[in-house]
Amino acid sequence: MKPTKLYEIANEIEDHVHIMVPEGYAGFTQQELEAMEQTVKEADKKRKIRADQILHKHNEEKARLNELLEQADPPWKRQRDKYNKDKPKDRGARKGKPAPTDKKGCKTCAAKGLKRLIQGGAKLLKSELGIDAADKEMIQKRKEICVKCPIYDFGVCREIDAEGKELGGCGCFCAAKVKLKHEECPKGKW
Repeated sequence: MKPTKLYEIANEIEDHVHIMVPEGYAGFTQQELEAMEQTVKEADKKRKIRADQILHKHNEEKARLNELLEQADPPWKRQRDKYNKDKPKDRGARKGKPAPTDKKGCKTCAAKGLKRLIQGGAKLLKSELGIDAADKEMIQKRKEICVKCPIYDFGVCREIDAEGKELGGCGCFCAAKVKLKHEECPKGKW
């Protein structure tokens, strides 16, 4: 028995389906089937070229982003350096003595801190519920400004540093505050 030549007249690359038919299928002549097969081969070549172009573009973009990440000073590094700089020194522990732990805070400051914590929690809840929400552009601009601010510290707008020096921050969670339309930066930056 003579083997019959099959012609590929269509394919679906995504589904891995190739439609192969013998000569005479549905009344098509050999020339018509060859023309259909040639069209499929050309489409495959174009698809392959496009896939290669996309892969090349993807690799270029990935390399560019990696280069930018290596050059840039990542925010986490800046935050870590700031934390290490502001960390209180344990003078007593260096001399073989335990660090003092009997510090008592001011009751006024504690009440003020508790009030700020409650206000921050309310803002966080409002932002999660989408109440008084700012648009996405405004949120993005505010985030960029906050992250670059010297008093921004691991998501909080700091009021005081480790030595008790006033910084002028509000003590709010920045992630919540930037999402609220009618909030303002305590430093007037937004």
